[in-house]
Amino acid sequence: MPVSVSIALATPGQPALHGQAATRIRGGRADVRKTRCVATPVAVHQSPVVKAFCERLVKTGKRKKVALVATMRTLLTTRNALAR
Repeated sequence: MPVSVSIALATPGQPALHGQAATRIRGGRADVRKTRCVATPVAVHQSPVVKAFCERLVKTGKRKKVALVATMRTLLTTRNALAR
């Protein structure tokens, strides 16, 4: 199981179809997810690399919250790669 699914940063369900409500993130390890939800906006504000990544996603049409979740997943993947 990918780490992003285990802490519920990825939705394991079906993608939303046109006209339906967007899928919601739920389950997983809430304490880790809450820490990531606080740390990601700080990283976007402080790090030029992370800020450029998030702004690129927003410019390509992603909603801001979706871009933040993608940035959370990227930061998590980077952190795990550095830990290995």
